[in-house]
Amino acid sequence: MAGLAHEKVGHTEQGLWHHKGWQLPAYIQHVANDLISSGHSESRAIEMAVGIVRNWAHGHDGHGHAIHPDTAAKAAAAIAEWDALKAKAAASKASSSRRAGMADTRAPYGNVEYADPGYLDADGNPVSKSGNKGVQRYPIDAEHVQAAWAYINKEKNAGQYTAEQLSAIKGRIKAAMKRHGHDVSDDTASQGASRSDTAYTRSFGLEDISIRAGDGRTVDAYAAVFDLSQPIRDQDGEYNEIIDRSAFNGALANAAPSGGRERWRVGVFYNHGRTIWNTPSDLYSMPVGVPLEIRADGKGLFTRTKYLPGPLGDSILDAIREGSITGYSFSGAFTRSDPDPRRAGRMRADRAGSLPTVRRMESTLREYGPTPFPAYADASIVGMRAEQAAMLLSTMPADEFDRFRAMFVAVAAVSDLPDTGGVTEAEPPKPAARSLKEQLDAEWREFMLRHRKD
Repeated sequence: MAGLAHEKVGHTEQGLWHHKGWQLPAYIQHVANDLISSGHSESRAIEMAVGIVRNWAHGHDGHGHAIHPDTAAKAAAAIAEWDALKAKAAASKASSSRRAGMADTRAPYGNVEYADPGYLDADGNPVSKSGNKGVQRYPIDAEHVQAAWAYINKEKNAGQYTAEQLSAIKGRIKAAMKRHGHDVSDDTASQGASRSDTAYTRSFGLEDISIRAGDGRTVDAYAAVFDLSQPIRDQDGEYNEIIDRSAFNGALANAAPSGGRERWRVGVFYNHGRTIWNTPSDLYSMPVGVPLEIRADGKGLFTRTKYLPGPLGDSILDAIREGSITGYSFSGAFTRSDPDPRRAGRMRADRAGSLPTVRRMESTLREYGPTPFPAYADASIVGMRAEQAAMLLSTMPADEFDRFRAMFVAVAAVSDLPDTGGVTEAEPPKPAARSLKEQLDAEWREFMLRHRKD
């Protein structure tokens, strides 16, 4: 990362520690921006980035793996710059607290609109009783308005205000959400609002495994499949789920590169950053790739991703080449569904054993990536490009070509056989005998990989 330019961190204009013009060391900024793009808040991303780079400066990655000396040297220089800035900030804290500029503490997110104009002081006491100046809370700009709605609906936060104040705050947030293109129900209770912000994960089985020609690190894959009914068991109950083809329209518009932002605001992680036992993983919590393209097409949510160099990214690419990666996944919050489980209650089968169907009409997109446990069977890493196949066939020995042709005819003959289906993420896949189609698919995959010319 030599020669890194200073990048803007998040959307703040306040400067580091509210010192205008101060910036993170460029090396740390780069790591922080990757973490922000993967869904972490700005403050948490900076905290994590400093810790990561500090580990690198000490010659390891925090998990017992050695770091290249060049990387360690660059990281050490960045940490030295960070520590110097921190010391300078501490030295100026006492004097800066006496300046008129301390009015900034009343607007902690900068010069944006707030739903709470200052009903409470910094300690949460009513300003009419404390005599202190009120602090503005619940920023309702495009970046923070959804979080504002989630937080004001938490009982401990709402309980700090009078009924009139709470009504006014909620009214301002609702108006801002509508202005920024978000839906919010007038009768959403605190429990419902909390659940609407709950992350859901969905995974999809792969059909063909291939990596695009060129740099050998770019993978095309579907992270979601539209209009496919699939049984799901999660916090909303047990039901059949269909993801509507327009579900990600809003999320893509918000996350796509625009203005001065060149990156997608979507992370790429292996197995949602968790272990196979669904516990947090330090190793998997770092992004493994960078989105190059995300779009909704007639089949599903298409993604094009460049995987980052390093042990984890290389291992994933090897697993894709070898056919041992069997799923792709995404996580987000379903913000609109038909019917809405938040109102309908926990979904369950009726007396006849039939499951209800929930159509997911709108979803956020926090991250996506490869996973070992597919829940849907029809998402796929897009197969080898036609020009690659043509080149392979043109150089194939005659006996191998005859075998290839026989295999192709056999696959075509059973192409209409049903797939075995998928499982929910809550249930790891159970071993099962391969169908004829699965056996032929596996043989096809091994054959193509064996003759692949990168």
